[in-house]
Amino acid sequence: MTVDIRDIEHADLGHVTDIADRWRRGGTSLCGTAGELRGTAEFPGWDGTAAEAMRHRVDSSTNQADVAGFRSTAVGVMTGAHTAALAVAQGIVRAVLAAARTTGMHVSPDGTVRPGGGGTAGAVTGLLAAVPGPAGHLVAGTAAALTAVLQEVMQYVMLQDSLAGGAVSVTCDVDRPPVVSPVEFSPGAVAELTRDPARAAAGAAVFPAELDATLGADRKAELTSAVDRARESLALRGLDPDVVGVAVMDLAGSPAVVVGDLAEARTVSTLVSGVGSSGSGAVAGTAAAAGRIAGPGHAVVAWHGYTAPGNLLTGALPGHAIVGAPALRKAQRQLRETTREDADLQIIAHSYGTTLTGTAAMPFSAGLEADTLQILGSPGMVAPTAGALNLHATDGHAEVHVRDEPGDLIGLATGPVHGLHGRDPASPLFGADSVDSVDSVNGAIGDNRRGGPLHRAWDAVTDGYLWLRGDLDTHSAYLSDEQVLEKLRWGP
Repeated sequence: MTVDIRDIEHADLGHVTDIADRWRRGGTSLCGTAGELRGTAEFPGWDGTAAEAMRHRVDSSTNQADVAGFRSTAVGVMTGAHTAALAVAQGIVRAVLAAARTTGMHVSPDGTVRPGGGGTAGAVTGLLAAVPGPAGHLVAGTAAALTAVLQEVMQYVMLQDSLAGGAVSVTCDVDRPPVVSPVEFSPGAVAELTRDPARAAAGAAVFPAELDATLGADRKAELTSAVDRARESLALRGLDPDVVGVAVMDLAGSPAVVVGDLAEARTVSTLVSGVGSSGSGAVAGTAAAAGRIAGPGHAVVAWHGYTAPGNLLTGALPGHAIVGAPALRKAQRQLRETTREDADLQIIAHSYGTTLTGTAAMPFSAGLEADTLQILGSPGMVAPTAGALNLHATDGHAEVHVRDEPGDLIGLATGPVHGLHGRDPASPLFGADSVDSVDSVNGAIGDNRRGGPLHRAWDAVTDGYLWLRGDLDTHSAYLSDEQVLEKLRWGP
């Protein structure tokens, strides 16, 4: 970048100050609105998985507005500080230029000052500079001193612009809102939502013979509820549950709710959940998430085939992942063998589920059948890099995509080198194909890469802000966030 000394002299800093004030005021207003919206996420008298999903959706939308407001305010503050620094530089430039012009010096755009400017004073300094002796030395020394000051200021301005531009770029680096097609409700979706008794009976869960004989009444009731939740999620998106299909299947010896047609789907996703996902009602929550993702050509499996940690204390240990890894490998092998040859097997792992998935794909293990791995809110991966994961993809290269939501408390358990269960997959050292939907291989190198030091520092500031604002539940909201869901439906 080149700077003309006259650009500094005539820069309209008052206009920039006004813009900075607008950013600050707009951000403050948006944060205030987000604070009011946050209070609407409570639903007195309404509880259960549906209420929980709705609360997560409100929180996710509120966080996006809150983060946008916070970052807008930060841009205003940074721009104001940058303008104040430029004002000092502008004052120095104007004083030096006034002195140069008064003494008849010529100033070039690059800040070089030479004797012999216009007018009588210029003629005098030009003549003195050409005459050997003390007067000539004085004129030449004055020009050199003024040149040094101007060029130092120009270097300072270029450095300030670079730093401020980088800081603003990182601050404004947010996801574009998802493009969501308008929901058109099919007759089947309307019938499902209006609780047509005939359709409700027709949509009741049917258990395969191998499961019907082994499952107890409570387990069957839980799976039936999960099927109902998946059908409801489909209907809320305008899709007919009977057309998409919701069923219970035996997947590698464990019951799983499947949303979509496994035999025909071009994308087959497996949801792998984390801490608490073996508890009562957890299957219904995962099945509801499957219904938010599945659609024409995309089948989603709500898999609960391992014993998950029951609390954060046991979730801090790798034992459940080590014991559960073979079951996930077996389930994925069955899906590979029973789905179409060109089907893309995608694993969507969340929280401790990423630890389980990483363990199942450890180097020197039997390997995990997967073409795409989606990592959401991970406490760390056992493998040091994405390339070290033993993933079996049909084209020989499994894609690994990572997402960390602003305000996710899991950030306290991870680091660029190591975390609770290994390296943070959002770190550039891990080498995922993308982080928060930004390509981390072909993008800019270093601090401007998503996950680089500047981004990580700013993300930590944003996380802290959201925690202070009272948002402590973002970690559970990934599969209720429409922005995340759109990426999972159609790919990164």
